[in-house]
Amino acid sequence: MEDRGIPDAGYFLESAVERPDGWGFLFDHEAMVRSQEALIGDWWPDWLATGCPALLLHGLDSFVLPTSMAREMAERRPATTLREFPGRGHWLHDDDPAGFAAAVREFLTAL
Repeated sequence: MEDRGIPDAGYFLESAVERPDGWGFLFDHEAMVRSQEALIGDWWPDWLATGCPALLLHGLDSFVLPTSMAREMAERRPATTLREFPGRGHWLHDDDPAGFAAAVREFLTAL
């Protein structure tokens, strides 16, 4: 899977299914690629358009969001709380479900 450009193959193996014609995924690979390509661009205006409280959870081992970008996002946008998780990747909710839930709970309780 990594040879086909799918990082963190272990996460996606949970979506693997055996079908009569062989193994496949519960999602369409090409549709996922198109979805990811649609994310390319300048999203700063959208991110900065509001000052409502926001929680930004970041796994420091994420291959999708560089730590420098997460920190810049938190610095530039008012009312943003950044929580960093060492040793965790992009799918923080899967890497550390308890830590993810605790961070969300703490954020919502503080509101």
